Amino acid sequence: MALEIMHTDYTHITVILDRTGSMQSIRDDTIGGFNAFLNEQQAEPGRATLTLVQFDSQDPYEVIHHFSRSTLYRT
Repeated sequence: MALEIMHTDYTHITVILDRTGSMQSIRDDTIGGFNAFLNEQQAEPGRATLTLVQFDSQDPYEVIHHFSRSTLYRT
């Protein structure tokens, strides 16, 4: 039997952003909201990593950050 340990001071956040043309009208609001979310998360205690994936009609998906700590650093 495998023993799994849950780390209560660790959070992994995955964000999937739609960058298709239909989202163009709210692009700036989305970027502002995403940056505000990152700032809020950085202020939280504990460790965190972030995976950021974007998609559009030209490229099925693009992984921008994968389990990145440098993007989201918590103290």
